[in-house]
Amino acid sequence: MFDWGNCLFAAQIFAAEFIFLYSYPKRSHFWARVVPGVAVLIFLSSLYPNIPFDGTFAYQVFQFVKYIAMFAISVAYLAFCFKVKAIALISACVAGYALQHLSYHLMLIVSLTPLLEGVAQRSHILELIIFPVTYVCAWATFGRQAAKYEFYKNYDARFIFISIFTMFVCLVINRFPRQSSSLANIYVSLGNSLYAISCCLLALLINLSLNVLSITSAKNKTLERIGYEERRQFEASKKNREQLNVKYHDLKHVLSLIDSGSNAEVVAQYKKVIEDYDSEVRTGNETVDIVVNEKVDPCRAENISLTFLGDGSLLSFVSQYDIYSLFGNILGNAI
Repeated sequence: MFDWGNCLFAAQIFAAEFIFLYSYPKRSHFWARVVPGVAVLIFLSSLYPNIPFDGTFAYQVFQFVKYIAMFAISVAYLAFCFKVKAIALISACVAGYALQHLSYHLMLIVSLTPLLEGVAQRSHILELIIFPVTYVCAWATFGRQAAKYEFYKNYDARFIFISIFTMFVCLVINRFPRQSSSLANIYVSLGNSLYAISCCLLALLINLSLNVLSITSAKNKTLERIGYEERRQFEASKKNREQLNVKYHDLKHVLSLIDSGSNAEVVAQYKKVIEDYDSEVRTGNETVDIVVNEKVDPCRAENISLTFLGDGSLLSFVSQYDIYSLFGNILGNAI
C-alpha cells in the first residue's frame, strides 16, 4: 500500500543530509547519480510495509527499525554519490538525521498551540511550513560552517562517535515511551519533544561546533610550530652575522698589515670579499639587514635586482621575530 508518510520522511532525510554534504567532493556524473537515484528511493520508501498503530512495544520496535533502515539506505546511496571517507559521510548524514528529528519535534510543539488546532489535524501542512524554515536556518549556520572548515578533510572521530551515540540514545528514549498511554497528556508530549530537540541540538553542536574548535586548535599549533622554526632560523642567522662581522673586521685589519705588494693577487681576492660584504644592504635595522641580505643570493641566482629604500630604524617598535617573519614572507613571495 502506498504510504505518503514514508515518502515524506525519506525526502526530509535526503534534504537534511544535503545541507551538510553539498560542499563535499562529488563523484563523476554526480547529478546523473543523485537526481534519479534519490527520486527512486523516495518512491520505493512508500512501499515499506506498515502495521496498524496499536501503541504496543512491538509496534514501536517496528517503527524504529523502519526509520533506521530508511536512514541506512540513504547513507549507502549517498556513498555512491560523494567521494569522501565513510566516517566523514556518516557524520554528515547523522547531522542530517538530527536536523530532521529536531524539525519534526519542533512541528509537534507548534501543533500544540491552540490557535493552530485546525492546522495540526493536517500535520503535513505544518511540515511544509516548519521543515523549510528549520532547514534554511541550519544551512545558514551549521551547513555553511561545515563547508567553510571542510569537515570532510578535517574532523575528529571522537566527536563524531559521541554525536552518533547521543543521537541514537535520543531516538531510542524518544520512541519507546510512546507505548505508555500517559503520553496523551499534553505536558508529557511537550516535555518529550523538548527533550528530543535538546538532544538533536547537542548532537549537532558536538558534531560541528566542537569539530571547529578542534580544527582551529590544530591550525594554531601549526602556526606556533612555524613561528618557532622561524625564530630558530632568525637566531641562527643573527649568530652567523655576528660571527661574520668579527671575521670581517679581523680580515680587514690583517689585509691592511700585509698589503705590501708581494701578495698582491691574494690580497686582491680578499679585498673582493670585503667589498662584497661592504656592498651588503644597510637598512638601519639589524633584523631587516639579516632578512634582506639572506635574500641577496636567491635574487642573484634568478637575475632579480634587490634594492632597499627607507629607514629601517623606524621599525624599532616591532619585535625582531615579527620583522623576520613578516619581511621574510614578503620577500619570499616576491621572489
